[in-house]
Amino acid sequence: MTLTLTPPIYGQTSALGGIVPTSGSNSPNNYGIAFQLPIAYVTNNPYGGGTGRTNLMSAIAITYGGMSAVVWFYQPENGVGVLLGFQNTNMPNPPFGYTPLLYVGLNGNLFAGDFDGAFLQVSTPITPGWHMAVVEEYIGKDNYTYVSLYLDGKYVGTVNASVPPQLYNDIDIGNHQVDFPYGYVGGSYTAGGWPQTNGEYFFYSGTIAIVAFYDVVLTNTIIKQMWEESHVTMNGINAYLPTQNTVAIYLFSPNYFSFSHWELAPYYVNNTVMGQLGVINSELTPLFYGVQNITWGNFNIMVNNGEIQSNNSVNQGTPANSNASSESFLSVLPLVLIVLVAVAVVIAIVMIVRRK
Repeated sequence: MTLTLTPPIYGQTSALGGIVPTSGSNSPNNYGIAFQLPIAYVTNNPYGGGTGRTNLMSAIAITYGGMSAVVWFYQPENGVGVLLGFQNTNMPNPPFGYTPLLYVGLNGNLFAGDFDGAFLQVSTPITPGWHMAVVEEYIGKDNYTYVSLYLDGKYVGTVNASVPPQLYNDIDIGNHQVDFPYGYVGGSYTAGGWPQTNGEYFFYSGTIAIVAFYDVVLTNTIIKQMWEESHVTMNGINAYLPTQNTVAIYLFSPNYFSFSHWELAPYYVNNTVMGQLGVINSELTPLFYGVQNITWGNFNIMVNNGEIQSNNSVNQGTPANSNASSESFLSVLPLVLIVLVAVAVVIAIVMIVRRK
């Protein structure tokens, strides 16, 4: 396996990148790379579903009653594929329980939804360019499950169901309780009639830049603010993401990719919440399906002007690339030492001349 990389730029607040899930594929969308989300462990499920190992999105929803996922992505002309999904078996095996939670369909619409015995979805047309999608799934006070979709700060719609769907590990297939340990960014399985998909593994052909997860249902006001305070150009984005109630933010750039561990470190992670969810490793792991290369884009990506905003409720959060400035300093340390030695030599010579 190889990587096509933009070199890391240490000491700068922005990062060149964005991941193209269909990198190097000769059969568009059927093959590609998906980044596997952390596996969590749920000990209690008040909604009647399974417990034990589950994907990060399900663990957030089960533990806190709902979850919000924010995805920044560049939609090319005719781009299609899954942005977020989860299933009961890991790639490359065909699962028998799966949900493409957020995807761009073959008809050019953005879909968000789940499965509760029927497809529970909201959709809207999408155009080429940078977009911010927010999908929320939560249990209401009436014990109904709600799925909402926002695109570019605007509310698209909501659907509901009386039975908790697969995100809550609440589905029986052949009288067998199904759990969903495997969640992905960039692709997942779509057989079984999911609308406007290829009916197999369905990888996104555009560029995914940022994914963030929250343990609350973000309000209309906050989502609108997230879009309005973000700066979008053809060359990239400076995304505004509030850190209150943030579980993790992932910035898809080689700056955050470890070649020794073959993992993508989070840009920001709330270690306290991760611990409550039973997550041991918060990094993302790339999984290859029919391709050999990861290709990083050349978009300029920044979050909150390169700084994590301080907030008491998330003070356990850790900026994952906090060593960038130290590495930048180390890169100029030899030059500093040379200058200091040269100054010392000059002073010594002056002192000797004066004594004579």
